Amino acid sequence: MNLNEVKYILRKNPVIPALRTSEDVDNVTKLKDRVVFLLETSVGRYQDYVRKLKDAGHIVFVHADLIKGLKMDEYGFEFILTERPSGIISTHKSTLEWAKKQGLMQIYRIFMIDSEALRNGEQLIRSTRPDFVEILPGLVMLSLEIDFGFPLIAGGLISRKDHVDELLKRGIFAVSTSNKNLWYN
Repeated sequence: MNLNEVKYILRKNPVIPALRTSEDVDNVTKLKDRVVFLLETSVGRYQDYVRKLKDAGHIVFVHADLIKGLKMDEYGFEFILTERPSGIISTHKSTLEWAKKQGLMQIYRIFMIDSEALRNGEQLIRSTRPDFVEILPGLVMLSLEIDFGFPLIAGGLISRKDHVDELLKRGIFAVSTSNKNLWYN
């Protein structure tokens, strides 16, 4: 799976299911050909979840920082490759650089808590050059005009269809949400 194929799928289905539980993983396997974010898992469930999602035809991005029981060092990176996802989500530059070296797509996740976070995030994004940038909370994108030069994903606190519609109208590439009702629209 390459970046252009991921972008094509996101244009067709711009709502990205953000999975936190085994129930979420089971529910999303009923959907077809989606980009999904595996946000929470553990070392004991990681391989099963990624395999199940890939078998359902999904493009899987794993939030490397949120795998319970895993330290993101050389052994942790090696473990992630035991069931290779399409990409990695992280707030850490070193994790994203490792993912790039492994040929995995990267999503840099940034929390927009104030103008300093915006400045620091912009510097890290420009030096890391990820494939996508995910902004949290996503609703902040309704009041800010940000262009990092990379496709933007809005995530966090998005709970209504009108949120999704307005964000997409503003040029946001995709929206990630754990709200199951939005996965099916």
